[in-house]
Amino acid sequence: MTPPDGDGHAYATTEPGATATENQGPHCDSRPVVLPAPGYDVGELIGRGGMGEVVSAHDRRIDRDVAIKRMRDRSPSDATVTRFLREARIQARLDHPAIVPVHELGVDAEGRPFFTMKRLSGVTLAVLLAAMALYGLRINAQVMDARHELKTQAWHLEQLLPAGRVSVR
Repeated sequence: MTPPDGDGHAYATTEPGATATENQGPHCDSRPVVLPAPGYDVGELIGRGGMGEVVSAHDRRIDRDVAIKRMRDRSPSDATVTRFLREARIQARLDHPAIVPVHELGVDAEGRPFFTMKRLSGVTLAVLLAAMALYGLRINAQVMDARHELKTQAWHLEQLLPAGRVSVR
């Protein structure tokens, strides 16, 4: 149970599949709260890089579409895992319209680390770069702005690759 909120009520939290029957606030009745089990329904491969791959997925608990980046190697070295986790943590701290937000960091059933991100639809940066004659200055300014944000956070620019998806406004 979490500590009382400012309104003097205690709010219960539940583990996956567990129920809570305590009065959970002034507008709740005593019906049990049942949360869906955590997990993802994994879809198709979106892209693949040297260290990882990105697949589409659906988060069952939150009921939203996400992208999962996971390590490709089934037996990665400690250094590779450290680098992957560092990437996830740095990306999660960044707040920029051209950088995809990270939702969760975890380990899959095979023991490989993964992180979930907002699922973007649209075209890849490679497609946009091919259309540079039409959108050149606008896209270039957004990419440079994102690169600057990455640099200010001391992140190596390995992940700003042409196959990565971007959101252009």
